[in-house]
Amino acid sequence: MATKTIGERIEDWKLYGMPESPLDEQEREAVIEFAIGFEECNHSREALQAMPDEDLVGAAYWAMADYARGQM
Repeated sequence: MATKTIGERIEDWKLYGMPESPLDEQEREAVIEFAIGFEECNHSREALQAMPDEDLVGAAYWAMADYARGQM
């Protein structure tokens, strides 16, 4: 089975719930990099780094969703 991309994992976490354990540093950095890669992300790197996991994932998800809406 193929490994999910960070975008797919963000979508799963947002739609189906966060993992039981906190995100590790590599996961957090991947989510931050993913989020700031979207022009639609209205948070600075520092703001994203300060967010709890659930808020961070939500910010990344909404940046991705806003981008997708603009592509329609």
